[in-house]
Amino acid sequence: MVARLSLILVLVGSLASGCANPLNRKDALDEIASLWKDKLDDLDHRENAQMYILAPELGLDQFYSSESVRKPFHTASVGKLFTMVAIVQLIEDGRLHWDSKVYSILGDTMDGLFIVDGSDYSDAVTVEQLLAHTSGIADYFSDASEGNPSVADLMLQFPERTWTPDELLQYNRNHLNAVFVPGNGFHYSDTGYLLLGLIVEKLSGMPFHRYLQERIFRPLAMLDTYMPGRSQSIRGGQDSMGTTWFEGREISGYKSITVDWAGGGIVSTLEDLMRFNRALFTGGLLEEKSLDRIKNFQNKFETGIYCGTGIMEYRFEDFFPLLSGYPRWQGHLGILATHLIFDPQRNISIVMNLGSNDYLEDSFRLLIDVSEVLMRIRNPNR
Repeated sequence: MVARLSLILVLVGSLASGCANPLNRKDALDEIASLWKDKLDDLDHRENAQMYILAPELGLDQFYSSESVRKPFHTASVGKLFTMVAIVQLIEDGRLHWDSKVYSILGDTMDGLFIVDGSDYSDAVTVEQLLAHTSGIADYFSDASEGNPSVADLMLQFPERTWTPDELLQYNRNHLNAVFVPGNGFHYSDTGYLLLGLIVEKLSGMPFHRYLQERIFRPLAMLDTYMPGRSQSIRGGQDSMGTTWFEGREISGYKSITVDWAGGGIVSTLEDLMRFNRALFTGGLLEEKSLDRIKNFQNKFETGIYCGTGIMEYRFEDFFPLLSGYPRWQGHLGILATHLIFDPQRNISIVMNLGSNDYLEDSFRLLIDVSEVLMRIRNPNR
């Protein structure tokens, strides 16, 4: 659930000092706490804002939130990481290949989705192209044809509607056109990830939400993660999602958030997402050769954000040259100002949720400030 970003980042005061003043652990925590408080003061809707920083070598294992009780939150397109992992697991199991033709798996499901200038290219699309957003397929969530609302608009207009993958594909067929011939460009697309979810179902023989639970959530003890409208958490009980704002509306109770499926229809917690973060980037979830393959950040999504094969990299120096040398965070963002990121140079993980698409720019400003503080820690034992 990522719409096009317009990130015009105003430089923060911390840039003036750069990394000149070293910090010990205590002073660093004080600075980050101050940055967090200042950011909360800027937000109109702060009820479900939360952040978790884990940096073992720096002695940091710290939570930040706006409330004493942290509620689960919608991960938005951070959930695409789970779909990517599911597909790569199937590749590692030998049931799929990076260059497998999607049509050979899904057949007629592909009809009408890859037509360019009257020619149908559905039989040319590969799994890797879907993962990397280079298949040319339109994006049902954000793209809209003239005179027709996008699915994002329909989600807000009809909050009681529950969406199925078939209905989302049919919307794509009825109202949208492929953007280019497969492999000839980059176009971010939730529709492509919907097809990846269908591949997972086809090859595993189980519903997508069940696959995630059995192959990812349960092995990682992600006990409070679920897909609203489709599954319950492993812990069970009454699953509840914290306050969530999209286009000025509080949507946590909307049934229509089921428009997000394999493109990011997951609700989770800081703790659960951190377990996933560490397993993905520090071992135990995918093979090293698979991680190397997905980290080919060749396509520019927006200024400072590059896409690999189902994973993103932030390059703050694109925002402003003085940010050269800042961490190149790897992971994914979501439209609700959600981030799951890892710094491979410093072994630092961050999970963040500000809970509104209005706060994407705020979240990047905060990440830049926090990165600057983390870079200045010289004595983590004090």
